[in-house]
Amino acid sequence: MGWQLAISGRWSESPYHSGHIAYYVRRMAGGVWLMKSVERNADLDDVTEEDIEEGALNDDQLQALWGRTLEEAQNEEFVEIVAAWLDAPRKSFSIDAAKTLYEALRTHDAIMVSEPDEDGLLEE
Repeated sequence: MGWQLAISGRWSESPYHSGHIAYYVRRMAGGVWLMKSVERNADLDDVTEEDIEEGALNDDQLQALWGRTLEEAQNEEFVEIVAAWLDAPRKSFSIDAAKTLYEALRTHDAIMVSEPDEDGLLEE
């Protein structure tokens, strides 16, 4: 089985430090569960080419473009493995892994979803 969405949505630590993040879980060989994050800059979510042509972007949106096309900047993602459950019970399910690994992130001051999207295994 592939990666399953645990939770996704917007996060924010301040008006200048925010974005969109998604956490996924996957069972690996030997019963090990991994959690990966996929983060993107949400400042460009509603930006159109017309906005760019009209000069209607704020400083954060201009910085997010940084010499790229709008499509390139909107599709840029940062992916990393953020947690592992090495001693998971043999009969653990993806919801168990999602809960366990997301809680582990919380205890280590990782980025937490503050405005969840409507899909995924977890509800905030």
